[in-house]
Amino acid sequence: MTTLVIGGSGGIGSEVIKLLAPETVDWSYHPFNTSAGVDVTDRLSIRDGCEALWAETLKVDQLVHCAGINALYPFDSLSNDVMLDTMELNAFSIVYVVQELRHRHLLPDGARICSVVSNAAHVPMSHSLAYNASKAAQEMIVRQMARELREYSIFGVNPNRIAGTRMSTQITKRVCELRGWTPEEAMKYQLAALPCGRETPPASLAAFIVDLLRPIHHPYITGNIFPYGGPQ
Repeated sequence: MTTLVIGGSGGIGSEVIKLLAPETVDWSYHPFNTSAGVDVTDRLSIRDGCEALWAETLKVDQLVHCAGINALYPFDSLSNDVMLDTMELNAFSIVYVVQELRHRHLLPDGARICSVVSNAAHVPMSHSLAYNASKAAQEMIVRQMARELREYSIFGVNPNRIAGTRMSTQITKRVCELRGWTPEEAMKYQLAALPCGRETPPASLAAFIVDLLRPIHHPYITGNIFPYGGPQ
């Protein structure tokens, strides 16, 4: 069984790989360094990645998409480029990847597809318009794919803030820049906004995702978005 992880260099993806190795293929897409792996916003790069899978006679039984970016900007300074780049990586990239995998006949019937979304799909966080909108779109993409691609099990997971990831660190730093706070003040503010008052460990979320990927759940969970890390 082969699992393709998109965003495997991040906090969530790396934990998923630990649980599933050695049967994983890691497209370690890093939004700030696309040379680190397959650029899942670029169809030619995705095509090259699929050709590599085909050359190794690998088919993708499980796909976990956890690549994402959140660049915080006040409403009046949010540019077209930031808006479109965020939307393309967070929401549309899974469409590009699944389309290319299907075109190359690399997704067998019964394949499981998990898209890591965010509770930001439902919560209007300050300075995160592009991110929030992309996550709301990502939810609909999961549901739409599940409706049209019924030969697979396609679902999403909505975590709260994840502890210790590159994105979480970047958000705290950016909040300090925008508001003139110390890191401690920024963290206190962010934790207060979480229903449980605490961050979610990436290893815990990864274990939840891996459990949902088990074939026993197919097709009963397809089209669903599962909250994790507290009420939303």
